[in-house]
Amino acid sequence: MKFSFGKTAFALAVVNIYLLLFSTVGSMEVIPKDDKTNDSGLVIDNNINTFTRTNDNSIGGVPVNIKTTGVENTTAPTTYTTEQTVSSSTVYTTEKKPVSSIDIISTTIKKAQTTIPTTTTTSTTTIKTTAPPVATTPQTTSPPSNNVFNEKLTVYDKLTKKYVTDTAYNLVCQNVLAEMHPSYFQPEALKAQAVATYNHIKYKNGKAELPLKSFDTLKIYNATTREKYQKKIEDAVSAVLGKIMYVNGKAIDAAYFASSAGTTLSAKDVWGGYLAGHERVLTPFDKDDKYYGIQTFIKADDVKKEFLAEGITLSSNAQSWFKVTSYITGKYVDKVVAGTKTISGVKFRDILDLKSSAFEIEYFDETDVFVIKTYGYGHGVGLSQNGANILALQGKDYQQILKTYYTGITIK
Repeated sequence: MKFSFGKTAFALAVVNIYLLLFSTVGSMEVIPKDDKTNDSGLVIDNNINTFTRTNDNSIGGVPVNIKTTGVENTTAPTTYTTEQTVSSSTVYTTEKKPVSSIDIISTTIKKAQTTIPTTTTTSTTTIKTTAPPVATTPQTTSPPSNNVFNEKLTVYDKLTKKYVTDTAYNLVCQNVLAEMHPSYFQPEALKAQAVATYNHIKYKNGKAELPLKSFDTLKIYNATTREKYQKKIEDAVSAVLGKIMYVNGKAIDAAYFASSAGTTLSAKDVWGGYLAGHERVLTPFDKDDKYYGIQTFIKADDVKKEFLAEGITLSSNAQSWFKVTSYITGKYVDKVVAGTKTISGVKFRDILDLKSSAFEIEYFDETDVFVIKTYGYGHGVGLSQNGANILALQGKDYQQILKTYYTGITIK
């Protein structure tokens, strides 16, 4: 009896010790060895879609919108399930294969052990994960110009007399360099030229004829100057490449030339046909152009030879050889009598290789020389490059410049 009582007491003591130990260690939750913790302190269970959150409202540094559905005890961590939208362009889940290309499982792995008192009531927050539709290709938004940079186009290079196929970017850069030297022209004028060049190439669709000049031609300058000039051209082209000018919803060709003579000419004035956006435009600021009022001196004998080569015979009296009978507009000559034949002002310009068909003729008998004063440089239709530079110096941007010279256009 005495033995039995002692055994019973011993058993009760063992039970009490066990209960005491259980109350101490029974509340310890041991995280499985395979569990992961990301950089934000988010403990992820690989077996179920739950995780324990121990810090601020972010997953891997990405903010989340959390809607609490239970009462949260501030002394214990909160348990979450994966049902909420991450407030970022990329959606994360606690699965091993996340929706996005960013894998939160690849973040720094930390071993974690969380102690939850048995007397504590934890709160549960539901995070709804709304995954975007699975797309077959990445949904990226790129500037339209990005495609234009690699667009392949073909032109005829007037300098090498060969057809060249290259990217739109390279072709436009090379033409702008050939047309406008970066040491002289303003950035907005260069941009206007770049738009005109691209429009012309696109409109002609493989038949555009224009000069191309490589950046290698800048090697005559020191490295610093060369890089500055090249960057000036590249920046201008990059800013506007892909811009198209439209009249009544249709893309237009874009003629351009060096300088006008107080007014531009229409395509019909020069080539005899209509070209949308190419009408006469008054440009009084041309008086500031370096090509306004240039004098050319030609001996009478040389003039006579040039006209004879064109089948026009001139008399021995040079004073009576030429007479302007009409003007197109401003100083641009429409008709001129040469000997006994009437020709256009454009034809007269071509025969003597003058800078413009806006001219005045004067003969000096004592020296037997013709002095021909020209106004402007080029055919006079479309964009005046030097005029564009004058407007740029006045503070006009490339769109204002283009809308000055091309009538009725919109630029997109």
